[in-house]
Parts: sequence; C-alpha cells; structure tokens
Amino acid sequence: MKMLKYCRAAASVFACLVFVVLLSVSPVSAQDTEDSRLFLSGFNAYQQKDYATAVTSLNEVLQKYPDTPLRDMTLFWLARAHFKSGNQQEAARFMARFNREYPDNPLRQTAEEELQALAARYEQQYPAGSEPADTRAVAAARAAEQERLQREAAERQRLAAAKAAEEQAAREKAEAERRAAAERVAREKAAAEQAQREAAEKTEKARLQKVEEERLAREQQQRDEAERARILKAKAEEERLARERAERIARTQAEAEKQAAERAEQQAAAQKAAAAEHERQVLREKAIAEYKGILERYPDSPAARTAVNRLKALGVTVAQPQPRAAAPAPAVAGTQVLTLEVAQYAAFEFKPSLPLPPVEVAKPTVLPFEIVNRGNGRDSFFLASGFPTEFGVRFAAESAPDQSINQTPPLAPGETFRGRMILTVPAATIDGLRMTYPIQAASQYMAEASQSREIALTASAPLLRAVVKTDKTNLMPGERTQYRITVLNVGSAVARDVTLRISHPPQLEPQEPTAGGLRQEMKAALVLDGIQLKPGERRDVTIPFAVREDALAREELMVRADLINTPLQTRSAFLSNVAHVQPVSSVAVQVADSRITTIPGQVVRVPVTVTNRGNLRESFSVVADVPSSQKVTVYHDLNRDGSRQADEPEIAAIGPLGPREEAMLLLEITTPRSAQDGAEAGISVSVAPQSGSATPTVAASRMIFSRPVVQLAMKGRDGRLIPGELLTVELAVVNQGSNLARLVEVATTWPEQMELVATEAASQNATGGLTWRFTELGAGEKRLVKASFRVKPNTVVGTGLQLKSVLSYQDQLGNRY
Repeated sequence: MKMLKYCRAAASVFACLVFVVLLSVSPVSAQDTEDSRLFLSGFNAYQQKDYATAVTSLNEVLQKYPDTPLRDMTLFWLARAHFKSGNQQEAARFMARFNREYPDNPLRQTAEEELQALAARYEQQYPAGSEPADTRAVAAARAAEQERLQREAAERQRLAAAKAAEEQAAREKAEAERRAAAERVAREKAAAEQAQREAAEKTEKARLQKVEEERLAREQQQRDEAERARILKAKAEEERLARERAERIARTQAEAEKQAAERAEQQAAAQKAAAAEHERQVLREKAIAEYKGILERYPDSPAARTAVNRLKALGVTVAQPQPRAAAPAPAVAGTQVLTLEVAQYAAFEFKPSLPLPPVEVAKPTVLPFEIVNRGNGRDSFFLASGFPTEFGVRFAAESAPDQSINQTPPLAPGETFRGRMILTVPAATIDGLRMTYPIQAASQYMAEASQSREIALTASAPLLRAVVKTDKTNLMPGERTQYRITVLNVGSAVARDVTLRISHPPQLEPQEPTAGGLRQEMKAALVLDGIQLKPGERRDVTIPFAVREDALAREELMVRADLINTPLQTRSAFLSNVAHVQPVSSVAVQVADSRITTIPGQVVRVPVTVTNRGNLRESFSVVADVPSSQKVTVYHDLNRDGSRQADEPEIAAIGPLGPREEAMLLLEITTPRSAQDGAEAGISVSVAPQSGSATPTVAASRMIFSRPVVQLAMKGRDGRLIPGELLTVELAVVNQGSNLARLVEVATTWPEQMELVATEAASQNATGGLTWRFTELGAGEKRLVKASFRVKPNTVVGTGLQLKSVLSYQDQLGNRY
C-alpha cells in the first residue's frame, strides 16, 4: 500500500510538470512591462522576508494591471505574503481566488498545507460570487480598468487611422508629381525622336538589310535556346543520378547504423546479464560463508539448524549439527539440570540526517545516514529506496562514496555504519515542489526486521517567464514596430546558460538583427545565448521589425519567445499580443509603348498591364480615354499575346485580382483616316479600386500618325513656242511624308497640237497619255522622269497649249490619295 501511495505521488508530480508546460505556452496579453517590474519588486521583497512591502507591490500589480500575464504568480505570492505576515483572512481570500482562477496550476502543490486549509474553509464560507464587499469593490475596479484600457485602445486605433490617412494623402501627392514628371519626360523624348526621325533618310536597301539582320538574329536566338534547353536537360539528368546515388548511400549507411545499434544493444544486454550473474554469485558466496560461520560458532543452536536448511537451499550439503554431550551431573540425590543457549536476534537503529534544506534540481544531493547494529550477533543490512527511478538514487559508504552498494558490510553488535544516499532531483521539477518518499533498511539475518524513514524534499529551481509585447497592433505594409521581450526568473535558484530564441513570421523583417548580442538563425529566428538570471532578476530585449511590403491584409502577426534552459534541458514558449496588417489598396498600370506610330485609319491594339500593388484581393474599374475623333474599346487579353481573339470579352472592370497579381488588357483604337502626317493624339487608361479606397492610377501614351505625303513638281520652259520647236518637261515626284507610299502613278496628257518625241520608263494609258508607275516610294525618296514634246507644224498662232500631270498613290493600308 505504501508503494502504491508513492507511485501515485510520483504520477501527480509528472502531471504538474505537464501543467507547467501547458501554462507556459499560453498567449501573453499586451501589458506594459511596468507590471513585471512591480511583480519582481514584490517577489524580491518576499524572498527577503519583507512581507509588508511584498503585499504592497503585489496589490499594486492587481490594481493597475488586472489582466497581467503574471496574474497567477501575483495571486499566489500575495497569498503567501499575507500568510507569512499573519493576515490569515487575506491569505485565505487570495489563495481561494488563485485556486478558483487557476485550478490546474502546479504552484498549488508548493503552498503551505495550512494555507491550503485556510483557502478551503474560505471557499466553503464564501462560494464563488459571494465574496465580501471589498472583494466586489476590487472586481469593480478591475472592470473600470478594463474599460479604460479599451478606451485607450480605441483612441490608439483612431490616431493610427488618422496617421494612415495623412500618409495616403502624401503618397497620392507624390504619385501625381511623379506622373506629371513622367509625362513631361515623355513629351521631351517624343520631340527628340521626332527631330531625329525627320533628320534621318531611310532607303529600301537599309530596310531590307535590317530585315535580314533580324532574321539572322532570330535564327541565332533559336539555336541558343535549343542549346540552353539541351544543357538544362543534361544538368537535370545529372542531378537525378546524383540524388539516386545519395539516396542509395544514405540507405546503406542507415542499414549499417541500425545493425551497429543492434549489435551494441546485444553486447550491452550480455554485459548486464553477466554483471547480474556475477553479483548473484558474490551474494551467494557471502551468504554461504555467513551460514557456515553460524554452524562453527553455534553448532547445536536453532540458528545452526536454520543455517543448514538455508545452505541446502543454496545447494551446499553439510552434516546435521550434533548436540554437545551434557556434562554428567553430580550424583546428588534429587538434583535436576536444565541446559539453555542464547539465540541470535536482529535489531538496529536507522538514522537519516533530517531535515534537508531546499534541494537544487539537476544537481547531486547527498543525504548522510547511520545504521547501528543493536542485535546480539553479526548482521548485515539491505538498503532500498522508494524514490522514482529518475531520481537516480544510490547508496554508498562514507569512506567510499564513489562505490555503490545495496547492503552494509557485516556489523558486530553495537557497531555503526555511516553511509550516504546520493540522488538528483529531476530537472523538470517545479520550484518549491515538496516531495516525500521512503527509504528502507532490512536485516539480512531476519528479513522481517526492517525500518522505513520518510525523506521530505523541497525542490529549488529557476522558474522562467517571458512577456512579449509590440507597441503597435495595427500595422501598414512597410511600417516599423518594436517588440519588447522581458525575461524574468521567479524561481529560487539561479538560471544559468539560458537561450532566448525569438521566432517571427516571414511578414516581419528584423531591422537590427545583430544588436544586443542577438544572432540570426536561419531566416525567421533570432537567438540570444548565455543569459544568466538570479532569483528575482529580469532582462529586457528590444527588437525593431518592419512589415514587408507584400504582407497580406488582415494577417495576424505574432512573435514567439522560447526560453531554453540548457543545463536543465527544459523549454518554455510564450506568445506576443496579436498585431494585424491593415488593408491597403493600390494599383499599377503600365502601357506597353509610351509612343505608338500608326497609319491614319488603322485599328491599333495597345497592350496594358494592370498589377494589384495592394495587400488584399479586389476588383478594379477600367476607363480608357482617347480624342473624340477616335473610338476605343477595352478587352481582357486572356492569353496575354497582345492580339484580339474572338473569345476575349469587352470589359469595364478587371478582377478580382490577388495581391501582386497581374492582368493584361488590350485597348483597340480605331484611328481617323483624315489625320495628317506627324499629327499626335494622347491616349490614357485610368484604373481605380472599385471599393473607392484609393485614387485612380492613370497611364498615358502618345499616338503619332505616319502617312506618305507625295508631291509632284513639273518643270519646263514657259513662254512661246514655234511649230517644230522641242519642249522638255521634267517631273519630280517626292515623298515628303514619314511613311512608305505604294503604287505611285503620274499620268500626263497633252493637247493634240503637240506630239511626243521622247520619254523614259513610261507606258501609254487608255486616254493616249503617258503613265509613270513606281511600286514603292520611301519616306524622303525622290524620283525624276523626263519627256520631250514638239509643236506640230501648221499650228495656228496664238493657240493655247497646256500639259497636265496627275499624281495618285496609296499608303500601306490601301488608302488612296
């Protein structure tokens, strides 16, 4: 029954440790670190037995910060401070409140039994909701404080919204200035290009050469891409073979390690069995020697007969002891003699050194004890412990502390054995936990002669807590914030070699990752090593973060602080208060070409890219603007090829688009045929979030009209001609436009009083005149033709003669001029 009781006590200890871990990972609310300072002040006063100061400081924590993450610790130590100062009523009240609010907190096991009894009686007298008036007043004050905190939070949100509005207005102003500057640069660039184009002289040979160069470049690019694809495929095949080789090597190595581990386990089991067999053999030999000693010293005693039976059980055969022959009694008439023998009995004193001071966890603890043989014969005593195996209890002699034993050497009557019990309290034991386990000593001669002693221990350990807080709970993309981490040791032992590991979400980027001794671990963790905290000591760490520009709207941001006690191999986790990313609406619009050259009457398709630069998913309205003489239609370019497909719809809005998602639009513009060469027209597209939370974004482009302008000049001698006289006419055809002219024709007619003498490269038309034809006439190109005429004889004086030339041509769209 006793062992069952001890097992249950051990199980309760493990349950407490589990509760400690669960409590450690609970989220930490956003309280000012002033609460931790006040708590440490009260805790240190309690440790120095200044209970009045402790009560004052801890009461102030509850009054100012009723929702502090240290509330459980505050209630617990406040109850104990009242109890130590003799104020039992207040001690019972706060301990009852602690038990009611934190029923599973393992600190309950470290409180005094008298204090727990007071709290139980208080609970019976004042059930939940029926506390005295002063308690209700404290609850009302707590509610008022909570309301004040909510008002302050609302005011902070209002100020943050006002600040966001100001920043948005500043961004809009900067965007308008940027657009104006971009338009000015575009106009200057267009003017420079126009001047350069007008100064350039393009020929057909140059155009054909450029086409050929482009064809050669495309063929070379295709060959390069094929070569790159071949290299990538070969590299992928090499990587696949390397992965397969690595996997085979890993499997072989794992199999070898598994076999080695099995062999090591078998060897360890064999060694353990051999050691156990050796120990049994040594004990058997010692028992045989003891029993034979009894036979030699007391051959005809009941103990000798018992020894014979024990030796037979051990497989040793000895002769049955014969009783000694009694001395002949003197021949006196009427005299009788009774012969007696003193038998051995077992008795001893078992005296551990008690009581023990608080025992620091994870460190060997030595408990001296003494065993005095109070029997009347030599005896040895077995030693046993009821401590759980994780305490690693072992016994040793005072003279040989490094050698473990499980029984004392044989002790003569009155002889004393001085020994040591050496144990280590498990590292995960909570500070202040009281534990009671038995140890036992039993006589080897008489197993039923045994004594047990209860060993009461109080654990001393560091107890680490962390408070993680951000100064802003509503953040805009790109905004900076600071996280403050306060680490406290509220235990009774020094915390050595503690590691603080701060894990942050990828949406937060540390701005000074190596400040204050921190080091970067991977991409989402900062580590501070070698922290040492005395009982009641604290350490503050401040880390600035910036929210990434691509953080999504309404994302929850939390920073986690892990406290790792390296010597004790314990770990506790704490979470910050939650911060949220505020929604931002923003859109970017880009026209594929800032300057578009087109032929009058041509249908132009202009690709436009729309990018959602905000952090939330939303739709956008689209409005295109062109001069009144033109017509524009907006289409959704589904396959992103820049050409109009039959299944691509006409739209007035695009979306919804996710953050950083792009969509392609196509502006289909029908231009007027009457536009003059070199004329310009502006086009723009305006895109705005349909939620109306941001101003529209406008992208603009310039459309330059380019068409052929062919002019004809006819030169010849003016004045009077006499019959038979020759007249040579020179026709100059010049394309003064900026585009290619096709199917250029010059038709010349003359009166019947004149006859054609000579011409070049001309054909006769249906009306009997001459027609010169040019397939193409490039921009700035000039052609000269000549024809000679003669006035027919007998032409009447004063006859008026008129030569007429008519010019016609087409542009590349087939428009005739």
